Amino acid sequence: MSRMAEPPPAVLRAARALSLDPSRLRPLGGASAATWGAGDQVLRVGPRDRMLTELAAAAAAAVVLPVPAVLDRAEFDGNLAVRLERLPGRPVADVVVQDPGVARATGAACAAVHRTLAAVTAPPGVPPVRNAPEIGRASCRERV
Repeated sequence: MSRMAEPPPAVLRAARALSLDPSRLRPLGGASAATWGAGDQVLRVGPRDRMLTELAAAAAAAVVLPVPAVLDRAEFDGNLAVRLERLPGRPVADVVVQDPGVARATGAACAAVHRTLAAVTAPPGVPPVRNAPEIGRASCRERV
């Protein structure tokens, strides 16, 4: 059995600041270790400027796609932590690993999400995407 990843100190501090039980945190994947599940909520922590950009982009995306509601936020040491609602579904990577036969259909669904998002005007302060892969080839971390 593999050992569960230990949350970084900034994540533990954020959990306490947002009244989340650190013992309930579970990694949700990604190389940054910035996103952690806490039951029906999600904790995301990062540098303040990056998180503000993500929140602005999510607000713009909410016009065309479901995005999680921000339930609470806390700032500390140049970081911003947000407690988000957890949307229903499973991470795409989990779905494909459990059933590789759905990879093509899952990729097509992800491409549709990216085409939808491509039509959204970026809000002020959100930089343009650089070196963006072609639509349909982008990795997708959306939930299905």
